[in-house]
Amino acid sequence: MGEQEVSMKKVVAVFFQNEEKEILLVRRSMGDGNRMWPLKWHCVSGKVEKGETFLECFNREVEEEVGLVNCEIKKSVILESHYGKEVFKVFVVLCQLRNGEDVQLTEENLEYKWVAIEDIENMDITPVVIQDMRELGMVE
Repeated sequence: MGEQEVSMKKVVAVFFQNEEKEILLVRRSMGDGNRMWPLKWHCVSGKVEKGETFLECFNREVEEEVGLVNCEIKKSVILESHYGKEVFKVFVVLCQLRNGEDVQLTEENLEYKWVAIEDIENMDITPVVIQDMRELGMVE
């Protein structure tokens, strides 16, 4: 039996925190039917495109999904995450929403919600939200 080739995908996962220390979650759309975790609550996220750096992907995804630009990164980690037969290299980021900034939802997500950290586990979240928050030191 030969070893199966494992694919490595690079992605960003961005958590925004407001002044009340709530976390922004977006509810994923169905997409083209081939989207990972449709209808689940997740952070702003996306795949790093060919030739793109993690930082470039971060800026693009944040603007595409929630209409924010020039976001200040408070904390970040790069981790390796396994899901099924796929391996992900994930740039996990925490940003503080500035006063006067408003989320502008796009078609990539159905809705958004500011959620207290202690209430996140009670939502229909993707399997990696808590893991990523733990890596940022947001939860134990």
